[in-house]
Amino acid sequence: MCFLKKCTAAVLALCLTASFAAVTAGAAFSDLGAETPNTEYVDILTKKGIVKGFDDGNFRPAEACTRGQFLTFLWRASDAPAAKKYDEIKDVRGGEYYASAVSGTVQSRSISETYFSAVAKMID
Repeated sequence: MCFLKKCTAAVLALCLTASFAAVTAGAAFSDLGAETPNTEYVDILTKKGIVKGFDDGNFRPAEACTRGQFLTFLWRASDAPAAKKYDEIKDVRGGEYYASAVSGTVQSRSISETYFSAVAKMID
């Protein structure tokens, strides 16, 4: 099974098993509350270090997920080591939050692209 399929399966399994855990809904982000759909899953993924939110303390649940965010979630869920080389993809710089995930995925040969377009939305 390829790397991305394994990671996707791991995230889905985590979400399913996490539904049995008791958490305080919306504790991690200022824009999530108990009434926000799927808040309990976001909290669990935050505690696992998979989801970190934005620098302003928000999660922004109404925004579409970008390619960089999605790949970063999968990379963090896989516990893969941080990548050291960032020059394989022309539009990814080492300082971006998704750089290690993109570079590591390229190095594992799970993706092979020259440009990643990390800020492109997954779904509009």
